[in-house]
Amino acid sequence: MRFIVKNITQELYFYLANSSKTALQAGFSTIIDATFLKIEQRDLFRQLAIECNAKFVIIDVLASYEELCERISQRQNDVSDATIEVLQQQLKVAQSLSIEEQNYVMTLDTQSDTGFTQLISNLHGC
Repeated sequence: MRFIVKNITQELYFYLANSSKTALQAGFSTIIDATFLKIEQRDLFRQLAIECNAKFVIIDVLASYEELCERISQRQNDVSDATIEVLQQQLKVAQSLSIEEQNYVMTLDTQSDTGFTQLISNLHGC
């Protein structure tokens, strides 16, 4: 995979992809924790999984807007740059999961008491 960088966000995703490729080729599983707001960001990792013969899963993390705002307002002294304004911008530019991407989706409802347990159970079934 050869990457041509257009902006800092794209550079970050390419860095994550290169790091993931190294881990996958060494026989390790990888989890990429990022916003993945754009289809091309998600597709980069789907293609990488194909190239490395690895399982590809999109974990669609759900929470209401109100819950997200509450979580952001409770943050103190962490490395995140999250603000309500950042959240609003992310929601504005986020591209919905495509029909093809739906084939790879597992949902994590972070407001459900059983959401995490259900996700882990689903991942074990892969």
